[in-house]
Amino acid sequence: MTACGSKDKKDTSRSKLPDGQAGQGSPAKQPPISVEVVITKTRLLVAVIEVSGTLLANESTEIHPEVSGKLVQLNVKEGTFVSQGA
Repeated sequence: MTACGSKDKKDTSRSKLPDGQAGQGSPAKQPPISVEVVITKTRLLVAVIEVSGTLLANESTEIHPEVSGKLVQLNVKEGTFVSQGA
């Protein structure tokens, strides 16, 4: 490995290289370095998880008539809040 700078103010173009060749301002030829390459592709990633289970409501109520019979009409819209005794 060679460095870009030196603390010495000497002319480094005439210094000896590690293999004994005289430097002429160009770095010594290094052997090729082996690298690993991975070819990537873009594709659709589906992020869906399917699980089985049961849902429970936070609050629920059961409506029973005070007398037996058929319930013909309910004067409350589904999903609306009602006060006690309504």
